[in-house]
Amino acid sequence: MNSCSLKMLSHGKGKFILCFFIMLVSMNLSLAKDSFAAAIEGTKFNDLNNNGVMDSGEPVFVNHNVFIRNDSTGRLFPVKTDDNGYYSSEGHDADTFTLWTGIPSGWRQTTPVEGEGLLTYTVDLTRNETRIIDFGIADSSDASLPSECSGDVNGDGEITPADALCIFNKYLGNPSCLD
Repeated sequence: MNSCSLKMLSHGKGKFILCFFIMLVSMNLSLAKDSFAAAIEGTKFNDLNNNGVMDSGEPVFVNHNVFIRNDSTGRLFPVKTDDNGYYSSEGHDADTFTLWTGIPSGWRQTTPVEGEGLLTYTVDLTRNETRIIDFGIADSSDASLPSECSGDVNGDGEITPADALCIFNKYLGNPSCLD
């Protein structure tokens, strides 16, 4: 029982009505706040063609961190991508947020900000808004490799030793990488 319930049991009808009114008001305030909550969601993907758009067949990054910081409060909301490369962070107040994700060495980000190193993206959220922010990441060395050697060769959704072997074979003179 909450403290209001305990007070109701020990006092008369007038106290019960006041307590009931306070409980209703507090419930409505929390419901109103939640109904206007903002969300940020998106996908982190391997941008094989470096166009900043997730195209059909491009693999995703599974179990990768995406960091969301409320610029006013400094509060950090770290989230991880799921099996589909999707992340979501809900229940935010309308405010300004900065987002970033890890970029492996030798890779570059193609969206929402293009470049290498630690890149941040700032977004202003309004009440009841869901903003989609995708992160495209491309292997900088892919430009020198044949297309069948770039990224996730075996289609399992991650860069594996088999993919690395493909690249190694290319440099040993096997241009198809798949023999």
